[in-house]
Amino acid sequence: MKKFFGIVLAVVLVLALSAPAMAVTTGVTVTQGGGNLPVVLCKWETPDDYPGASSPGTQVDPPCTYMGEKEITIWAVVRDIEDNGNVAQVVADVYHPAGPPLYGSPKYHNLELVKVDRLTVGIPAFQAAAAASTVIYQSKSPTTYTYEEVLEYLVENQAQVWKVTFIIHYCQPAGDYKVEVFAVDTHSNISDPMVNTFLYVPTACVELDFESVTYPDALMSSHVWTLGDTDMTTPAAPTVRNVGNTNVYLEIKQDDMKFGQYDDGEYKVEFDARLGPDTGSNTRIYDPYCLTRLPNKLLLCHTMKMDFSIHIKFATAGKYDGVMQITSVVAPWDGD
Repeated sequence: MKKFFGIVLAVVLVLALSAPAMAVTTGVTVTQGGGNLPVVLCKWETPDDYPGASSPGTQVDPPCTYMGEKEITIWAVVRDIEDNGNVAQVVADVYHPAGPPLYGSPKYHNLELVKVDRLTVGIPAFQAAAAASTVIYQSKSPTTYTYEEVLEYLVENQAQVWKVTFIIHYCQPAGDYKVEVFAVDTHSNISDPMVNTFLYVPTACVELDFESVTYPDALMSSHVWTLGDTDMTTPAAPTVRNVGNTNVYLEIKQDDMKFGQYDDGEYKVEFDARLGPDTGSNTRIYDPYCLTRLPNKLLLCHTMKMDFSIHIKFATAGKYDGVMQITSVVAPWDGD
């Protein structure tokens, strides 16, 4: 009998393995289990590079170094009446500034905050942020929370502090970044969003691969150029790189290199400079000591060549030297 059953079982197994697969649908409905909604009482970001500023909220400077990164931490104080705050999860979404070039698109989605130690980390962090005027309090009619209320909830263990750190890169565009924080309790109740912004301060920063410009040997009345490239390792061929968080204009000012002036005040030398391709519209001619803005922009995250020329109107033979100043200023996006 044992042998017979063994054979029957073997046949059944073979038949089952050869049968076609069957598709089975699945489904689940997540319901809210009642109780009170969790509340995000307040939130803020660190670091604040302008403590004591007249306007509330956090202001963050870019690193202004190539491939640099800035760590930003989102903090939130969350309360749930049940069980001293039975919060299961706190998440944050971060959005680019509303205008160009990224028009409010998401930067980070569903960043998950972690709960910090209330006494040793949470309360001191909240008090420091409040003193720096960076805390934004939840205001939803008819309730607007205050520093005193939030501190009392924390001291009485009726609220907890949560945080998450993310990276903002050197060439992320400047502007007001929107941050939304939500809390979910253990009954799947979702809080109202707590929304604020932090300012990634518009800052013009550039890096040069050169510390001097040496013009070719020139004859009087000649016009000679020093040409650049886009390689940041060739200082003899000038290059500039945008390491700030805005488009920039470049402004140039240089002395007369001791060529001097005619009796009528006209300088015996003049200069040219341009950023990028050799087009007439990109070139500017300027006199010594005249602050001159180049017409085209160095865009966010971009590297371009710079060309410089000298036109000697009158001089005796010899070696001449001087000083050139190059500065960068914030330029508008203009849809770039």
